[in-house]
Amino acid sequence: MALCAFLSFLLMAVSADAATHKLRFVDLSGNPVKDVVVTHAFSGFITGGRTVTGTVNSDAEGRVELNHPCGASQGSCCTINGSVSYTISKSGFQTSLTNGSVGCGGGTLEFSVTVTDLPQLTSVSSANYKSPLAGEMITSAFGANLATTVECATLPLKTMLGGRSVIIKDAQGVEKSALMLFVSPIQINYVAPRDLNSGTATVKLIDEGGVAISIGFAEILRLSPGIFTADASGQGVPAAVIVRVKPGNVEITEPVAQFDEAQKKFVPIALDLGPESEIVVLTLFGTGWRGLNSPANVSVKIGGIDCPVEYAGSQPTLEGLDQINARLPRALIGKGDVEVEVKNENTTANIVQLKIR
Repeated sequence: MALCAFLSFLLMAVSADAATHKLRFVDLSGNPVKDVVVTHAFSGFITGGRTVTGTVNSDAEGRVELNHPCGASQGSCCTINGSVSYTISKSGFQTSLTNGSVGCGGGTLEFSVTVTDLPQLTSVSSANYKSPLAGEMITSAFGANLATTVECATLPLKTMLGGRSVIIKDAQGVEKSALMLFVSPIQINYVAPRDLNSGTATVKLIDEGGVAISIGFAEILRLSPGIFTADASGQGVPAAVIVRVKPGNVEITEPVAQFDEAQKKFVPIALDLGPESEIVVLTLFGTGWRGLNSPANVSVKIGGIDCPVEYAGSQPTLEGLDQINARLPRALIGKGDVEVEVKNENTTANIVQLKIR
């Protein structure tokens, strides 16, 4: 009897206080999209330990409603039942949201999901080829038949290049134009607009007449640091220099990488930190970290040793390019091959390598 009473207590929550997600699917013009498939799954005590799955299609208004069978007031139910997970799909289309879950807490959440059948455009950091993106990041977008020509930008940068423009619509619905760097049939490089709101953004490539050619979706964060590398792969030796400050404030700039003909790749130069009278500063170039709240929130470790950060922010001459200056402590002498780890407010950039003599 006690078990039956407990089950009845749990099941009363289904109609009384269920958590709900409402999804509305729309195209780029805001018109509803019918027959988007939402597949959902739920497991837990209510289902006898089984996983129950089902599908529901968006209606003529583009709407789908998903419910969790536990309410906010039924804490005991929540401890023995999982969330309702769901995935979104429509054959031949891509969506700004592909999956999610309905937790057991009460309340109603609404999500607007963009659906498009335009060719896919994938945007990543030009430094390490990863996402998410950040405002004023140097970005590479990949796809097919993106342009009919190959063109590199000249200064000052413009929002149109080779008959192509990139428009980013952020999570708050604000549209901004990117500064264009390079166009080709399979790759577009651009500088993302500043002050983008965090969340899922729509990235659209358009022609001179404003007609959309390709589209993609990207997560926007305030910070998404990436370090440029000598071979432009996002791995190996950084595209960096050291600045050696000799007595009398004499500065000498030296490379940290060289191309090895035998190996056909860039390799690190063994860096000599010199006598104690010299100061050696590593200058790293990257993108995606100028949104820092404070340079004090940046840390640089080389071979596990903390290196004092003297500057972290935008590089003053090139759009979208960021810079970090870190002093190399003499404790690094003799370390040989070392990894460089940069953290911007606990967000780690791609790991790069140096050699210290």
